[in-house]
Amino acid sequence: MRAAVVAGLVLVVLIGVIGAGRRRGRASATTASPRRSNGAPTEATLSDALARAVRRGLITADTADAIVAAEVEPSTAPTPRLAHGLPATAEAIGYVGGVLALTGMVFLVGRSWHHFGQPIRLGLTAGLAGVLIAVGAVLREDADPAWWRLRGFLWLLGTGSAAGCSVVTTVGSAHWHGAAVVATTGGVTALVSAVLWQRRDRPAQHTTTLVGVVLGVGGAMAMADGAGAVGISVLVVGLAWALLGADGVVPPSYVAVPLGLATALVGPALSYASWHRGAPLLGLGVASVAIGVGSARRTFVAIAAGVVALLGYVPLAVAQWFGSTLKAPGVMLISGVGLLAAMLVLIRRRQHHSSRPWRLARH
Repeated sequence: MRAAVVAGLVLVVLIGVIGAGRRRGRASATTASPRRSNGAPTEATLSDALARAVRRGLITADTADAIVAAEVEPSTAPTPRLAHGLPATAEAIGYVGGVLALTGMVFLVGRSWHHFGQPIRLGLTAGLAGVLIAVGAVLREDADPAWWRLRGFLWLLGTGSAAGCSVVTTVGSAHWHGAAVVATTGGVTALVSAVLWQRRDRPAQHTTTLVGVVLGVGGAMAMADGAGAVGISVLVVGLAWALLGADGVVPPSYVAVPLGLATALVGPALSYASWHRGAPLLGLGVASVAIGVGSARRTFVAIAAGVVALLGYVPLAVAQWFGSTLKAPGVMLISGVGLLAAMLVLIRRRQHHSSRPWRLARH
């Protein structure tokens, strides 16, 4: 009962946030567009859009330079060239250096836990977090796709170090254990990640923000109730995140929607310990939603997550509801073959209708 009440309250709050996001979107749409009076894009607007396209690998830096030269008005100031041709060793050094630093800190603190005092543990974890985040902040992510990737990676490691600092504080100073540590670590992770993310095109920080929220809410619900409450809270957070991503409140949507659906799919599995018979059916429903949304939005990750969830929840539901009888598996087998046949019929009809105008025009 408590889990249902909390889930309802969370949904009410998130619906309000979605409504506020929509109002902000409509208000921003009525403001003046950053274009010139004659319709030509400004240099800053075009450069930002092209920089994002280069980072995502949609176009090359040379292509971006050519577009700027062709589209920007001659009277505007020259656009700085997008940096490219970065030596591969520079980016590789950043990756290797960050991994070595974080790994060394983990082993140093873990193996010398009883030899180091609490100030040294906090200094190592918090100090490394500050160094990694500061180095990432120095890099200009709009200058080259390599800097965009490296900044996200270093900030990811920095967030992990900040989470480690939270664990050191809660375990070593407050002497907390279990769900309390998880909830606190999740809150710290969500806070640091959200500050670094700033709702920009930074997939790593977007992901760790959601992970922090899930850990924080799940840990709090574990302290308040049990496994059922944890599963429902994770389900609600995941679905809400997908909705907010589709609405543009937590951009970019290509990260938020599949990530939220994948998170929601984990919720029923977490509630299985409390709800043996209801959790598999809930998982089947969420998996169907994920597949439907993925098909409508042409998002393969959401479809794949839904299919993988079906492979887990279908046998679980059959075992819980039908036991060892052979009727349910037989019905599933026949139904599956029938659906495949229906799919082939629909495809053939679609191909037949799409090819008919060509044949008529030819005659």
